[in-house]
Amino acid sequence: MGVKNKHYSFADKLYTPWVPYENEINEIIKKGNKLIRLREDEVKKSYEEYKDKFDIEPSSSVVFVALQKLKFKNEDNVVLINSGKGLM
Repeated sequence: MGVKNKHYSFADKLYTPWVPYENEINEIIKKGNKLIRLREDEVKKSYEEYKDKFDIEPSSSVVFVALQKLKFKNEDNVVLINSGKGLM
């Protein structure tokens, strides 16, 4: 998950240079997994829609947009883990 063509994002955990996500993302892609890049307006809209329903930060609200971009079968199970704000 990442933000398209940004050096700054409202979802700051998705772009900051000091988090080691880039190498992990490259490894995940090499294994054939899909990378979803969101527009900044999608991130902001998701956060605004879900911030009062869940204790989330902008960077974790992107999972709701990602779910809408994926195809699931009726028998699939989806687990979302909110590890932001020290929650787990």
